[in-house]
Amino acid sequence: MPASDNLSETTLESFVALIAARTGWRFREGHRQATRRAVLARMGALRVKAPDRYYDLLRNESAASRAEWNELTPLLTVGESYFFRDQGQMKLLREQILPDLLQRRKAERTLRLWSAGCSTGEEAYSLAILLDELLAGKPAWGIHILGTDINAQALRKAEEGVFGEWSFRMAAPEVRDRYFTSHRSGWRIASRLREQVSFRCANLNQDRFRDPAGGPEGMDLILCRNVFIYFTPEAAVAVGRKLAATLRDGGYLLTGHAELPPSSLPDLEARTYVESVVYQRRAPLELTKAPPPAPAAPTIERRARPPAPTPAVTPRRLPARRDAPAIAPSLGDDLRSAAEAAANLGRHEAAEEICRQALAADPFALWPLFLLAHLAEEQGEAGAAQELLKKAVYLAPASACGYLELGALFARQRQPGRAQRMWSAAEAILRDLAPDAEVEFCAGGTAGELLVKVRRLLAGNLTT
Repeated sequence: MPASDNLSETTLESFVALIAARTGWRFREGHRQATRRAVLARMGALRVKAPDRYYDLLRNESAASRAEWNELTPLLTVGESYFFRDQGQMKLLREQILPDLLQRRKAERTLRLWSAGCSTGEEAYSLAILLDELLAGKPAWGIHILGTDINAQALRKAEEGVFGEWSFRMAAPEVRDRYFTSHRSGWRIASRLREQVSFRCANLNQDRFRDPAGGPEGMDLILCRNVFIYFTPEAAVAVGRKLAATLRDGGYLLTGHAELPPSSLPDLEARTYVESVVYQRRAPLELTKAPPPAPAAPTIERRARPPAPTPAVTPRRLPARRDAPAIAPSLGDDLRSAAEAAANLGRHEAAEEICRQALAADPFALWPLFLLAHLAEEQGEAGAAQELLKKAVYLAPASACGYLELGALFARQRQPGRAQRMWSAAEAILRDLAPDAEVEFCAGGTAGELLVKVRRLLAGNLTT
């Protein structure tokens, strides 16, 4: 039962302040509107008509309040995760950090690792797989991996240990074949690795970590990646220092790229490598295999892509794999023209084959994903279309078209909540563009015209 929108701006700000105080999150305008929709959805589910009653439920410290936070939080978070996310950082873990920790702890043969903000568990299980590969043929070790997240629904999926194909998009096929077994709804992690990992709900902003009641401590490695970007600067520093306090001497904290300034972690030493910056609790031993730290500036210059001079939005693209050189622009244009011509003539199989050729030459090309998504939906394969569009959004998170297309797809599937979230993301991107700017892959007009359309969609005054 949906609740009527009786949230005044003042009341909405009260909810935003309450959520921010609990989570430490930084709220921008788009997040405020997502908060409005989430609060109204939960009020409707509980059949609560008065916003102050729902506010009081969230504010009090009761079992019912904690249960309700577990229902509200998933509506406010984006649980994007997959195995071996960020190949550079995974290489650093495999070749430098984990071997160093294994050397440091070889006398006791135990390691404690923590995936903070683990979402549905892929990161925690990626650590288990890396260690299993490194310890192959060696005496048994006690490996303890903790995964925590504020989203209780995501943790239930993590505990189940079953994953779909999309979670393996950056993993080598042999990883899935070796460590997973086929399951009716996907692939299940091997039980011997599942037993090394435990999950619990945790609020990084509020919880005490070095707590006699059982908070995490004595950690050898903490991964907290793509989490700090959601915090206010003050909350990010506070959480970073709490995490640092749980590390053993010589232990490591690995964050997302440039998420924390080194000066905010006075007890840790920042080490700069080609793949990433990593923070280490000061200890007498140095990295056993590490080369001298590489200067930060050359690393950034070598990895950065020069900005395009004219487009209003430059989609972020992942570095190309060595075995998949980028397709030449002229050939790419020829393939795109041929694929679109085949699709317009109803020759779907020919269009799909051309798209596959283009992706084989350039796995990070976007136009084949959009065209394949359209073809899939035309053939009644909405699930496949959704996965293709999600991949496009991942490859180009600053491009509005993927969010617009996903929103329209969700709307046609009668999933208004998910459609609204996608359109809100598109609105935030379009708002920053010049009104007369062209939006790549979108045939619906200029950025200004698309912004008018998406706002009407968000207001419910336009059908897809």
